[in-house]
Amino acid sequence: MSIANDVVLLKSDAKSLRFLREWIRNTLKVEIKTVYELRSGWVYCQIMHKLFPRDMPLSKVYIGTTTEREFEVNFFILKRCFNRLRLNRSVPVRDLFIGRGHYEFVNYIYKFYEANVDKTREYDAEGVRTSMIEISQSKYRRPIVRIMARKSVDPLHVSLTDKNRQIEYLMRDVKRQGSKVMHEINTFDLKLPGRDPLPTELSQLREKVCTICLLAERQYRNVEQKMQNILAIANDENEDENVTN
Repeated sequence: MSIANDVVLLKSDAKSLRFLREWIRNTLKVEIKTVYELRSGWVYCQIMHKLFPRDMPLSKVYIGTTTEREFEVNFFILKRCFNRLRLNRSVPVRDLFIGRGHYEFVNYIYKFYEANVDKTREYDAEGVRTSMIEISQSKYRRPIVRIMARKSVDPLHVSLTDKNRQIEYLMRDVKRQGSKVMHEINTFDLKLPGRDPLPTELSQLREKVCTICLLAERQYRNVEQKMQNILAIANDENEDENVTN
């Protein structure tokens, strides 16, 4: 197990998105247009592989993937790497692979990188990615065509399974957002003292009510959007079934 220099991210350490994108491009020879693209997780994994190749099994990482399930796997691999290095920083897998919290997390990764990088050691990022993809395809994963031929899986069934998984993820978000609003409402205390409330107490009460209203409105919009996505996926599924029939 390697020894890493852990860091603590301060507000003064925050870098601009343009700076961070340029740093990733120079470090890994890959173009990142938006921070949202980091939700695949493999960029973080390769940065950790450059620093600690023995503790980051990059051959198990899904490089260049576009599916949320593989995003989640990548972040679990990253989390295990953090545990091996005994870092105090947590890896919020769920938030990261759905695209949340990346600005703070990539700032931490940058500061951690600067504290641990060996600038005298050469690292061919593109060559490493190519070799790791070849190893993962031959050793850890079988080609999709061979799996389908062996199990006689219908390609339409595979696509419908992916859609069902997308609906499942969306429904989890809906339930989680609804639970958050209900928790805020249930923990809201309307008890006032027997005397006339002070102006500061009324101001705090007003702010609390406004906060809950804004939260409920925001979560309602999120839920409405996700329900529309679910309906769109379900309609696509029905259209696929009609085509096959």
